[in-house]
Amino acid sequence: MSSRMTVTTGLAVAALAAALLPHSALAQPMTLPVAKAPSRSLTVKVTGLPKRTKAAVTIKRKGYKKTLTKSKTLKRMKPGRYRIVARTVSVGGSSYVPSAKKQSVRVTSGKGKRVRIRYRLVTPPTPPIPPPVTPVSDLRVGDRELTSVSVTWASSQDSVVVRRAAGPTAPDSPNAGVLVAVTQSAARDTGLAPGSEYSYAAFAIASDGRVSDRRVLTVKTLGISSISAGGDHTCALIDDGSIRCWGDNSVGQLGNGTLAPTDLSTVVGVSDAIAVSAGRQHSCAIRSDRSVLCWGYGNNGELGNNDTISSGTPVPVALGLDKAFTLSSGDGFSCASLLGGRVKCWGLGNAGQMGVGAANTINKVPVQVTGVTTALSVSAGSGSTCASLVDGTARCWGFNDSGQLGVSFPPSNQLSPVQVTGLADSQDIGIGNSHACARSIGAGTVRCWGRNDAGQLGDGSFNDSSSPVNTSVNAVTSLSVGGFSSCVTLEGGTVKCWGANSSGQIGDGTFTDVNSPVQVAGLGDASSVSAGYQHVCATRVNQLPVCWGAGDGGQLGDGGTADRATPVPVSVLR
Repeated sequence: MSSRMTVTTGLAVAALAAALLPHSALAQPMTLPVAKAPSRSLTVKVTGLPKRTKAAVTIKRKGYKKTLTKSKTLKRMKPGRYRIVARTVSVGGSSYVPSAKKQSVRVTSGKGKRVRIRYRLVTPPTPPIPPPVTPVSDLRVGDRELTSVSVTWASSQDSVVVRRAAGPTAPDSPNAGVLVAVTQSAARDTGLAPGSEYSYAAFAIASDGRVSDRRVLTVKTLGISSISAGGDHTCALIDDGSIRCWGDNSVGQLGNGTLAPTDLSTVVGVSDAIAVSAGRQHSCAIRSDRSVLCWGYGNNGELGNNDTISSGTPVPVALGLDKAFTLSSGDGFSCASLLGGRVKCWGLGNAGQMGVGAANTINKVPVQVTGVTTALSVSAGSGSTCASLVDGTARCWGFNDSGQLGVSFPPSNQLSPVQVTGLADSQDIGIGNSHACARSIGAGTVRCWGRNDAGQLGDGSFNDSSSPVNTSVNAVTSLSVGGFSSCVTLEGGTVKCWGANSSGQIGDGTFTDVNSPVQVAGLGDASSVSAGYQHVCATRVNQLPVCWGAGDGGQLGDGGTADRATPVPVSVLR
């Protein structure tokens, strides 16, 4: 058939229809087919994103803008050109980038358009790893005191955190342990316990919070080796070999080179002491080489340096080749037991306290006590001296107005040593102003003799006795005889005292004399005790020492001058 169509007139068309169609069809009205509407749709297919992740696709043209977050078909769009912009999507630090960020598509009335937006994961570049934080270097102890420690290090470009823990194990992080205050390149830690071990960890902290490896240091605070109560002053031996003294300094007995009053002094020029003894107005110490130094009042020759001049700094005692084993400073004189068992004394000898068979008033250098060759220890009192011997017996010499030498009445001074009556098992001995006591071997009991007007013999009476009488204490670990009282430490750390109590030196909270041992109030961790002329001090385990009794010269070390009837910490020690 020809593709051409001949156009005829309306009449011809009607005739032709009548010929071709049945009669019934001609009776019906004629309906012509309608043209199909155009699509004008746009389908955007999004792929490559994780589930539930929203896309960022914008479709726009003048007067039209649509943002899609997922695949979608848009219908009945006006024909024309549309711009499709797909943006990068970030999820949890990862980035998804569209295959084409911008594209154009024309929508027509014909078949719908389809556009695919493909996202792909772009692994972000690995940030450069910063160099490790440089640890603190040259960590070392700055200084040590009884209750404080300083730690230093080389300067750091980063901030530094220092943490502390008790014992040998240092904190393992900047948040562990106890924070120590830092100033520039040093940290000072206070409020510590004497003679205790602490470990420190130093961390450098970068500005972004990164932490260096730790640097550690273990330090032990200074401890108190012993304490000695004198007249109106007190001295303590520190475990680094130094000596600290406090109290009256009117004649240089604090050893700081001046006569000025001060709360606390470090004895100058002494760094290797192994023992210290405070006398009435002077003090002496044994050095590690067993030589002896003395300082303070010297008008009676009690400094032993062949002179009668007081000295505010230590001077060497003229012992020659002799080596001191124990040492005791009394009222105007001193004595030392020597390696080998002999005893030498120096200073005031007017009552025979030198033990040389004569009452030599002034002895500027040490003289040897006659007849004593096996001494274990020696004690210098007020005009009298006693020594305990290796066989358990004791010898005393000097002033004997109240039977304090332990020999029968009538009392008389003894210029040479005499054996204490009835004493055969002593291991140490002490003598005060006019009475003496000894501690026994084994059971640790105490017996006393001499004057007893204030109950200083501790036997429950006020009767003098020239021979030893029993006290009620046992399990005694240390003994000290003061001016008019006596004190002991017991197993377990308690302290008991008896005798004169006018200044509170018994430590029971009263000022009343007692003639039998009573427990010192509030003290249960004592390791040693020292009774002075009218005050008493005790060392404690890993604690500052305490003192009680007369305080008029500042000898209690609590920063005041009041008498104390119960122990107070020696707060001047730090």
